[in-house]
Amino acid sequence: MTAQQTADCARRWFQEVWNDRREATIEEFLTPASVCHADQGDLQGIEAFRLQQYEPFIGAFPDLEVTVEDVLASGEQAVVRWSARGRHQGPHLGLPATNQVVTISGMTWMRFQDGKLLEGWQTSSIPEVLRQLSGGI
Repeated sequence: MTAQQTADCARRWFQEVWNDRREATIEEFLTPASVCHADQGDLQGIEAFRLQQYEPFIGAFPDLEVTVEDVLASGEQAVVRWSARGRHQGPHLGLPATNQVVTISGMTWMRFQDGKLLEGWQTSSIPEVLRQLSGGI
């Protein structure tokens, strides 16, 4: 893959998975060996990502909109700086709905191989946002 193809794949992941809610893109990009190193710990495979990250997050923030702020790509790796905004409307993520609008910021380093997302490292303000929603300091 060229750097441009990698950047395009990274942008497509955020647009189709998170904004368009196109679950087929999850199946297209991830493999059973794919690993997401997320704020809450490592998730391996398609079902772990879907059940432990994607569905709870979309359930909690059904209007979530992710903005890709910037993408830097080299070979089959890309770093994406992103932000997200949504209203906490669902009783997912272990919290009752608060109806609060939240803004999240984050960075994700993605490693592709032959068009598949094999590994991703994410750091974000999600833990802080969840503390605020739960009434924590």
